[in-house]
Amino acid sequence: MRDADKEILLSMVGIVIIEEGYWYEIDSKAVAVTPARPHGLKYALTLHDPNGYACIA
Repeated sequence: MRDADKEILLSMVGIVIIEEGYWYEIDSKAVAVTPARPHGLKYALTLHDPNGYACIA
């Protein structure tokens, strides 16, 4: 992964409204490089329904 790609992912933290109350949340942060995280990134993307339930995590 290029450094520029890492910076883009790290800058995408936050909540974005999609439609009809559904929204997604992006969480990403730089972490130590390990065999489990060879690019030094920890990230998650979750899709939530209007009640806040995580439909896809």
